[in-house]
Amino acid sequence: MSDLGRTLRRLRKSMRMSIYDVEMRTGLHFSTISKYERNERLPSLQVLKELAELYGVPLGSLVTEEGGADVPPDLLARATAMNVRPELAVLFDLVEEMTPEQVVGVTSMLRSMGVGRHRRRKA
Repeated sequence: MSDLGRTLRRLRKSMRMSIYDVEMRTGLHFSTISKYERNERLPSLQVLKELAELYGVPLGSLVTEEGGADVPPDLLARATAMNVRPELAVLFDLVEEMTPEQVVGVTSMLRSMGVGRHRRRKA
């Protein structure tokens, strides 16, 4: 069975790009890219989106079984949502820059507005 790392490596090589080429185009450190390709580290959704754009493939092709990735279902659902609703990617970027305390504060505010009440809270 293929996996995300192999898929990323295959796409990079099909574009005749070195890891250093990807580093220059994305700003990701070459060692981080290498870890993604060796499945030692899982890229964030935003990084997956950037790599999909760089390689000229839909984001879904990186995170579905057809694309060869073994991605947890919740991550797949979030990646799909970001692909369909680009404004969610903007929110993700903002949240990614927040401190843990800020995330808790925003989460509390959203819950007080009734957002997420239909979902079960994780224990």
